[in-house]
Amino acid sequence: MIETIENYCKTNDYEDFEKIGNEFVFHIDWREFDDAIVEYCESRIQTGFLSAKLNNDVLSINYDRNNFQTKITDSRDTTLKFLNKILLPKYEIRFCSITFPSDTLGFIILSSEKWGEVEKRVSKVKLDKVFEPIRENSKMFEREFKIEFDDNIKLDLE
Repeated sequence: MIETIENYCKTNDYEDFEKIGNEFVFHIDWREFDDAIVEYCESRIQTGFLSAKLNNDVLSINYDRNNFQTKITDSRDTTLKFLNKILLPKYEIRFCSITFPSDTLGFIILSSEKWGEVEKRVSKVKLDKVFEPIRENSKMFEREFKIEFDDNIKLDLE
C-alpha cells in the first residue's frame, strides 16, 4: 500500500490514484449526510468504536467511549474538520486533491504511524500537495476554482 501511494505521489496520475483503492480512500458527495461521513471513516479504519448520530442540526460522534457534539452546517468541510480533530493523533484524514473540482471529493484515512512511513519515502511537500492535511482553515467543498478555456479566457467561480 505504501508503494502504491509513493508511486501515485511520483506520477500524480489519476489511474495510479485509483490503485490506492477503497481500503483507505472514501468519497463524499457535497449533499452527503454528516453521520454517513463518520460511517465511511469507520468502514476504512474499522475501530469498532466510531459511530455517529444526526439529530436535527446536531452531529453526535462517539469515539473510544467519548461523545463529541457539534452543530452541523451546509458544508461537509465542517464535519470533516471536526471528525479529523477527534481522530487525531491516532488517525489522520487527508483530502485527495486530485478529486477537485467535483461535487464528490476523495479523502484518505491512515494511522499516524502509516503517514509517518509514507513521509519517509515521499517528500512532505509533495505528500501535502497530493494528500492535503485538513486544518481549521481548510477548504475542500467550499474551495474556489478557476476554469481556463483554450482561447485563454479565465472564469473565476466562487
